[in-house]
Amino acid sequence: MVFKKINAWFHLWLGLASGIIVFILSITGCVLVFKQEIKSISSPWLHARKTIDADQFLPPSVLYKSVQKTLPGKEVESVWYYGENRTAQLTIHESDSIVYVNPYTANVVAMVDHEDIFHFFEDGHYYMWLPEKIGHQVVGWATFIFFFLLISGLILWWPKKWTKKHASRVLK
Repeated sequence: MVFKKINAWFHLWLGLASGIIVFILSITGCVLVFKQEIKSISSPWLHARKTIDADQFLPPSVLYKSVQKTLPGKEVESVWYYGENRTAQLTIHESDSIVYVNPYTANVVAMVDHEDIFHFFEDGHYYMWLPEKIGHQVVGWATFIFFFLLISGLILWWPKKWTKKHASRVLK
């Protein structure tokens, strides 16, 4: 009986402490799960139309030259293709900007700042908006404590006797 009281006390207070953090992690995680869908609706520069004469993507070298012509002196770090009817994404060295290019025509569609609202949610989800070293520990320990609470909650819930009547009442 003493074990069950101590378990209930720990379950309550640890649940309140870690529950707040896990709640924030779940909200920010939900936003991040639908990141691509939200961006697809809110960012028209992510969509590219195929031209009649272009069936395939242009090679990265052509996109690179197009960006070099538009932004002289900027060095392209990477080129990402995201599939049909989507713009290619080029990251610029030592810049917070991303360049979106139509992969069929090599036209620069947009140049967008890399820091957007989703970085706010990522910082909250990974580090609780704390410095990285501290926030990573807070999130890790809160998640571990929440896992411990699942086990202690199961111990609190587990009945002493499994009669058919009692099991029916517990499970309903």
